Formats: sequence, C-alpha cells, structure tokens
Amino acid sequence: MQYDAELAKVLKNQERLLNSLDKAFFANTRNSNIGIRLAKLYKDNGSIDKAISVLDSAIDANRSDIKIKYLKAKLLFEVNEPKYRKEILYLLDKSYNENDRNYDGKLLYGRELFISKDYQKSFDIFDTLKEVFINEDAKNSINYTISNSYYGEIVNKQLNFLFIKLDDIPKDIFAHINQNDNIWENLNVGDKINFKIGFNFKGPVAYDISK
Repeated sequence: MQYDAELAKVLKNQERLLNSLDKAFFANTRNSNIGIRLAKLYKDNGSIDKAISVLDSAIDANRSDIKIKYLKAKLLFEVNEPKYRKEILYLLDKSYNENDRNYDGKLLYGRELFISKDYQKSFDIFDTLKEVFINEDAKNSINYTISNSYYGEIVNKQLNFLFIKLDDIPKDIFAHINQNDNIWENLNVGDKINFKIGFNFKGPVAYDISK
C-alpha cells in the first residue's frame, strides 16, 4: 500500500511537471532548453510521438540550433532507424559545425552514410574524427553496430590487426585482435570470412569474425 501511494505521488508529480513544461514551451517555442527537456521527458514516458512533435516545433522556431536537430536524429534512430534513415541523414548533416565537439553526431552520421553506401563521404567523416584529441580507449571503442553480417576476404594480416576486402566497398575494413581473439590464430590471408561491423572514430571495424 505504501509503495502504491509513493508511486502514485511520483506519477502525479511527473504529470504536473510535464504539463508545466508543455505550457511553458508552447508559450515560447524559441526556448530550446525547455523544448529539449520536455522532449526527453516525453521520450522517457514512452510518448514518442509527443517527443517528436516537441522537437519539430523547436526546430521550426530555432532553425540554427544544431543541438535540437541532433537530438531528433538520435530519437528517430532509437525508434526505427531503417524507417527514418533519410531524415536521420538530413538531420545529422545539419547537427554539427566543422570545429565543434559533437563527435557522437559525426560518428553516427558516418555510420548512416556507410549503410546508405555513400562510402566516400562516410570515410571523409571518419578521416576528420580520427584526428580529434580524446582518450584512445574512447576513440577505439566500437559503437553503433550493424545487425546484419558481411562477407569478405582477408587481404592483409599483421600481429594484432588485419584488413578485409569487400567487393562493393572501396576501402578495406579493419579488424583488431581485441575483438576477435577467440579465432585470431586461425585467420590467414586469403581466408573467406563472415563478420559484423561496428564503428569507432577511425571508421568501420570488423568484429565477431567466423570462417
């Protein structure tokens, strides 16, 4: 009983907060900070359509605010990335300036370009990302993995890394021992392999390799 009462109180307080923020935002849609906070609350509550509507209103009122475009792209990515890919690409293209620190937006943009087979533009994005000054562990961490598998041939293998050639991709895909140590000793140049792809600041990375 006490738990139910406390939960009801929390939900009521959250509802009041949502109503308050909603009124404040739609009284002045140029206040992007309130819009961002309101959209995040709607998203957390599972009200995705309302979250998108708030971000659309904020974008209409703040055409130069790149942060809002980035947040909407991320929301659409999480909701249904294949369905909204074209809009995600458009928003991500507008979500950063050349010298800003929205590295996640650039990383996701490079990924979406890669999936859309705009390989040259994708690799150009990663060429800029690999030069940024951040922790090397963070730079090499694999993000935004692709669910489907790829097929290629090992064309170069060194002690701790190798490269894989794919027929329709102009640049060889990098793989490191750290993500494939369970099979590494059995991999050789010329082997035909299956693998998954994720992304770090240097570009697409092969992992979960199998013959």
